[in-house]
Amino acid sequence: MVQNSRLADLTKHMSSAIDRQLPRADEIFLDHLAHFVPDAEAASRALARAGFAPTPISLQVNPDPDGGAPRPTGTGNITAMFARGYIEVLFKTSDTPLAREFEAGLARHPGVHLVAFAVADAATARRRLADSGFRVRPLVEMQRPVDADGQSATAAFTIARVEPGEMPDFAAARAAFRSSPIAPSRLFGSHAGSRIPTARWR
Repeated sequence: MVQNSRLADLTKHMSSAIDRQLPRADEIFLDHLAHFVPDAEAASRALARAGFAPTPISLQVNPDPDGGAPRPTGTGNITAMFARGYIEVLFKTSDTPLAREFEAGLARHPGVHLVAFAVADAATARRRLADSGFRVRPLVEMQRPVDADGQSATAAFTIARVEPGEMPDFAAARAAFRSSPIAPSRLFGSHAGSRIPTARWR
């Protein structure tokens, strides 16, 4: 009876944790999977044929540090949202360093290149990577427009990547921790817009 009671308490605790969309402290949540594709429209149609409701094409941008117009990252996405998490389709939108990295990955193979996990603080996660011996890239700010209950909003993310080849055990081309200062789930339907570490596979 005592054992069953402990199991019930553990199950209740796990259910409560799963019901949260945002991680706390050192928790890490699975956030989304991303596919690299050459044709955004074809990918959107494929998602629809599979029974998903793909979001409109979204072009990703970086804020201008000098206060000017946002700068294109060279990538865009389409998503298929779930109750928790989502599938992301990434594609090239312009010629930038990030887009050239995207093209190199796509040249190896189209399909899944990225598995993203939510964390509470991207900068802290980046420091942990560095302290563990990984060569890390500088933090990068990214944002993209989103529709929030019929109103325009901005999803903003802070990204910290390790250098290519830093995670050979995972055959990773690069890894990143991405964090967003906006967390309301309504911005993405089911996506919490929280902190996200990302590993991209070769």
